[in-house]
Amino acid sequence: MARRSISEFQTGEAVDQVFLLLDKKLGTTRRGSYYLKLTLADKSGTIPAMVWDAQPKWNDQLKVEDYLKVKGVIEEFQGSLQFKVQNFQIVDPSDVETSDFIPTTDKDVAALLKELRAIAATVKSKHLRALLDAFLEDDAFCEKLKRAPAAVRFHHAYLGGLIEHTLSVVKMIDPILAGRELNRDLLVTGAILHDIGKVREFAYEKTLRYTDEGELVGHIMIGAMMIVERARAIEGFPEELLTMIVHIVLSHHGEYEWGSPKLPLMKEALALHYLDNLDAKLFAFEAAAEESGDEDWSSYNKTLERRIFKKDIPT
Repeated sequence: MARRSISEFQTGEAVDQVFLLLDKKLGTTRRGSYYLKLTLADKSGTIPAMVWDAQPKWNDQLKVEDYLKVKGVIEEFQGSLQFKVQNFQIVDPSDVETSDFIPTTDKDVAALLKELRAIAATVKSKHLRALLDAFLEDDAFCEKLKRAPAAVRFHHAYLGGLIEHTLSVVKMIDPILAGRELNRDLLVTGAILHDIGKVREFAYEKTLRYTDEGELVGHIMIGAMMIVERARAIEGFPEELLTMIVHIVLSHHGEYEWGSPKLPLMKEALALHYLDNLDAKLFAFEAAAEESGDEDWSSYNKTLERRIFKKDIPT
């Protein structure tokens, strides 16, 4: 039987398939019997699930991010869908198709990396090129770059989202350079490296979430530290140039309230901030428009704080 996504479930539907366990809670009813409240997930969303007449040892046996094969019926409770569980069992992760549980880009990430490397090869500064090579010729780093998301929500929140977003930002650079005195090498290098801290900010094996380092430090500072570490290993790397690259990374969110520890104080830093923001915002607009189907207007989007008008432009 073909897998049904959580977003497709309907009241009264019988379900028997594998889910990812995101949360669990052992409780007692007024009569004193135990129940387990689970949060089950796939890449389309989440659904609460109730296991009545549970045994406390079941709660001890379960771990968050276990895969569970769950059998039961979809019910409606207080206006929302809920899974009434008849039985469940833990499933070996090797028997699971992880693409069912974590969203993934539909683009060829190997091709994206090849294109990113080709653009990096156009950087003329030997020191900046060496810095880029220190990352892009490191196979272990590149495997993370190809797999990492750009966010857990909002934009490019799926496997491969980071390299997709990074390349999109980088490819916007040359069109804006015409007639402006911006240092292309500095801007291209900053664009390629601005979000590299996200390979460590997020965990993305079974679901998208923040790591402890991501919560405590954040990708901006992580990325700056990664750059300093790699640059220090390059013989003769100029300190002033390193300071400029670090500044571009530290300021790329543009505002203190958006998480940047520094405001953009260089033209290249300001340009990168707006390019980064533009790509994220356009992605959000496009996603809202797609979700609206054939309607001319999207529903209210909390992220963008507006509805999106998407009617075809008359020719």
